[in-house]
Amino acid sequence: MIMLIKAATIGCSSRFFNQLAKSNIFEAFPVEVSELSLFEIVEKLALLQVDLFVFNAELPCGRAFSLVKNLRVRTSAVLILLGQRKSRRFVSRVLSMSDGYCLNGATPEEVQTAFVAAHSRRIWVAPVTALSVDTDIVQISALDKEKRQMVKANPLSNCELQILSLVSLGYCNRQIADELYISSATVKSHLKSIYNKLAVNNRAAAVVQALRCGVEL
Repeated sequence: MIMLIKAATIGCSSRFFNQLAKSNIFEAFPVEVSELSLFEIVEKLALLQVDLFVFNAELPCGRAFSLVKNLRVRTSAVLILLGQRKSRRFVSRVLSMSDGYCLNGATPEEVQTAFVAAHSRRIWVAPVTALSVDTDIVQISALDKEKRQMVKANPLSNCELQILSLVSLGYCNRQIADELYISSATVKSHLKSIYNKLAVNNRAAAVVQALRCGVEL
């Protein structure tokens, strides 16, 4: 017997839900939360015995982010957001608090890929069409508490913070160099330092790791 992934959808379209429900991958059901307060929603979701929560990232007033942030400490289920925006900054912020991000129109197979990748708790997923990375998997080793505190205490120099902020906006090295009146070689040197301090090896991972550690970009 095939074990189905138990998935709850929050605020997602009926089309997306129907695709999940009709697949041979998920046992899916929608959760109605429109009339509940944030606290009530989190309490309701925390009681559900599911493997995966899929939130509509476009819920008004940033509600999806608030739900994910509060539910994160209440469940071991995988938390994935579904949205239409592709900017590096938006996707990086999604990944800084959730386990993954899929674009609207994602198939059940793509959601399954995100679920499997995120389930290890050591990697986070981004669509290749949303971030300029080599693959659709952003691999990040979680930093220990001491290292996270060091990063939050701002071990990055002011110039490194400026560069990382521009990276989060999708700037390439040449654009960063022009913006900060420095050479491309200097940008590369600073990026290498940033990667070392954050224990990552690419631009997307650097932004996500910094945000996870509480660095304001």
